[in-house]
Order: sequence, then structure tokens, then C-alpha cells
Amino acid sequence: MAIFGKIGQPVRIQAPIYELDGVTRKAGVAADVDVQVLVGGVDAALASTVNEIATDAGPEYLVTFTPLVEGLHTVRIRYAPTMTDLGDEVQVWRHNFNDLAGFTVLPLARAAVDVGNAVELRVRFVLNDGTPFDPFELRQVVITNADTSAVLWTIGAAGIERLAEGEYRVWTPVALGESLTLADRWYFKGFNGSEQSRGFARVVAAVVGATDLLVTVERLKRHELGGVDLTDNDGNPLALETFEESIREATDELAARLDIKLAPEVVTEHHDYDLSRWSMFGWTEVDHRPLREVLKVEASYQGSGYVLPFPVEWINIVDPDFGQFNVVPQTGTLEQFLTMQAGNAVGSLMPVLHPGGSPWWPNLFHVTYRAGFDVGKVPPRIQKAIALKAGIEILNIAGEMIIGSGIASQSISIGGLSQSVSTTSSATNAGHGALIIQFTNQLKELIPAIRRQYHGVSFGVV
Repeated sequence: MAIFGKIGQPVRIQAPIYELDGVTRKAGVAADVDVQVLVGGVDAALASTVNEIATDAGPEYLVTFTPLVEGLHTVRIRYAPTMTDLGDEVQVWRHNFNDLAGFTVLPLARAAVDVGNAVELRVRFVLNDGTPFDPFELRQVVITNADTSAVLWTIGAAGIERLAEGEYRVWTPVALGESLTLADRWYFKGFNGSEQSRGFARVVAAVVGATDLLVTVERLKRHELGGVDLTDNDGNPLALETFEESIREATDELAARLDIKLAPEVVTEHHDYDLSRWSMFGWTEVDHRPLREVLKVEASYQGSGYVLPFPVEWINIVDPDFGQFNVVPQTGTLEQFLTMQAGNAVGSLMPVLHPGGSPWWPNLFHVTYRAGFDVGKVPPRIQKAIALKAGIEILNIAGEMIIGSGIASQSISIGGLSQSVSTTSSATNAGHGALIIQFTNQLKELIPAIRRQYHGVSFGVV
């Protein structure tokens, strides 16, 4: 059973020495006990001392050594007369954890992934000052279905990959074939050797960048085009692909005109450190709207190699439509760091991140978030705009199918019988021109109203 120690402070291990039978305790001379302390196969301790002591169970030897480096120390104890080997492990830290408030485990790499992929689950162990550390005996990760609590996989220590100090990851053993939320719980030993665990939940198999139509073909035919004949003179209907392509083109064009994300998309972008905004609880406005979920916020100086992650539970989305969120310290590792007063303005709850003494620093924050609308959750006004825009394209095609492109009338004569058909079509007018004008006028009212919802009122200077 492993014990814990601190660099520069004596560590004591009390161990019995046995006869060759491995059962009977052996009394002997302390000088006959050889002690070796290794870290990665290299000696990592000052000179050791050994003393024989008496216990109720029989003689034992008290081994004392002083560790010089941090890490897992392997202690080998050998009694020369019997060549009996004993061993123990000591996890040595550079911190005195009795003086620290604790630590936290941060979920990393939590952006949603497409169905059909194995899912990566990553965490980082950090102290209150943001320093990463390796926990002792990270034993297993249990992955469950967050909705049903059913255990899907249990991954042992051998399946946990160490990426860097304090950073670990596991993969789901198989690719996931459906959208669901996974819950991962990491089991390890705390500073005092007690069993602990931390759990997280994440939608890790949701469809991202789905090609599904944000407006269905059925809705377009039933509502906007309900009274329109969508067949040619021979009774052949428009191909399904024509409707789908018109809806996709309309979605893409409206996204550009509205300057918002319509289809779901995961975006990573960089934001400057601005002291005036930072003092307002890290007020941030992302580039793309609507903001659906903030997946990750990190701070790092270019070239420093150290990334400071913010717990996702601190992210408070103020206005999804305008893409605004705050960083509000709650519970977690960095709370004391973010609420410390040293060097802050009086009354400030957020520390002044004073890089080089400047109140502004470019690209300090890195934000990953999910923008756009999920399929089936597009607001009615935007669905209407997409349908109207797609409907105009369909009406243009259908108008040419009435008789032919640019043909206003058609006459057929057989013997003494004749038939004449006239339409509103001409060389410059579509067959469904009136309905196209109506759709266009509706869009002229809808598009500015939707833009105001996501961008506010624009003011110009003349």
C-alpha cells in the first residue's frame, strides 16, 4: 500500500523482515538491511537510516529516507542474511497539501463529434493555483449513458493514456452509431490516499454540421406552394433533388444575408484581453450567432506552452441571440485564483491579468462554442424565410414548365378543330410572376426583422 511524502521532508516506512519461509519474523542487525530508493530506475533520495524496533507482532525495521524529486518512488528493502526482499511505493509531491484547499478535475476536448466515430474523453488535474499534477493511482474510468445511467464501458488503468502532466484521456472502445449523452467518471486516490472520483456529462455523439434540411420538402409543398401545379405538361413532377437543392441554396444565401449560423456548427476563435470587459466578469461576444453552447474557454500567452482552462460551469450565456456570455466564478479549482484581491482594483472580483503591464492583450482567450440551430429547432420566422426563398426558385422552374420557357401562348389545330392556351408568361415574365413578387415582398419585411433580433439596430453616419 503506497504512502505519500513531500520533497525535502523525511519519509518513514515501517517493515518486518521474515525468515526464508516468508512467515516467521526475523530479528537481526539493522546494518544487515539494505535500502534502495529509485524513481524511474535512478536513485532519488538522500542517505537512508534503518533502525530495529519492537512491535506486538514481532521485530520490524524503520526505514527513513528524504526524497529529492517529485514522483512515484519505489523503495526496495533487502535483509542480507536471508536475501529477503520487501518493497513499497511512495508518491512524493513538491507541495504541502495540508496547506492547500484542494484541486479540481477539468473536462477537456469536449466538442461534439459526428455519429460513427469513437469518442475521446479527456481531463486535466490542476491545483487551485492552476498548476497541473499527476494523481496517484488513477484506477479506472466508467462511461455510462447519461440518460439511463446504464454502464457502457469500464476502462482500467492500462487503458488510460497520459498526454502530459496532469492530463489524461480515454477513448470509447467502439464508434457510436447514435446520438446520445455520455457520462464519464474518473476514479483515483486523493492526496491523503482516500478513494475519490469526478464525473462529467457531455453530448459527445451529436451530429455536427448535419446535412439535414432545416426546412422540409413536405412543409414547402404544403404551405408556400400548396396551390401550385408542380408538374409539366406530361404530368411529370419536379424531382425531389430539385426541392432539396433549392432549400440548401436558400439556407446558405440567407445565412450570409442575415450574418448568422443557420446549420449547427462548432467554431473556435480567439478574443483579446480587454481590462474593461474582463472586469465585467469576462464579458465576451462571439463572432457567430446564435450561441447555443460554450464548449471550452482557455487563456494562454503565445509561446508560453501553458494553457489555463476555465471550468465550463462558470460560463453564463447572457444572450444567445447576440452571442454574449460571462465568466462567473462558482465552485472549482480556480475560484480562489479568480477572486483573489492581490493586485486588483478595489472591489474587483476578477484578477487583473496584467500581461506586461498592459490593459489589453491580443488573442489571449480561445473560445470553442456551438452556434446555429439544430435540425427541427429553427425558429418559425427563419423557417418561413428559407421556405419563401426556396419557393421563389421552385416557382421560377415551375413557371417554365407550364408551356415552355418564355412562351406566352400555344395553339394547336387539327382539321377544323383548334385549341389555344394563354399564360402570364412572356420573354421577361415568369409563369408564377405574381406569387414570386408576393414572396419577394414578404422577404423584404422578414429579413430586416430577423437581422435586428441577432444584431440589433444599425446606425449609420452620413
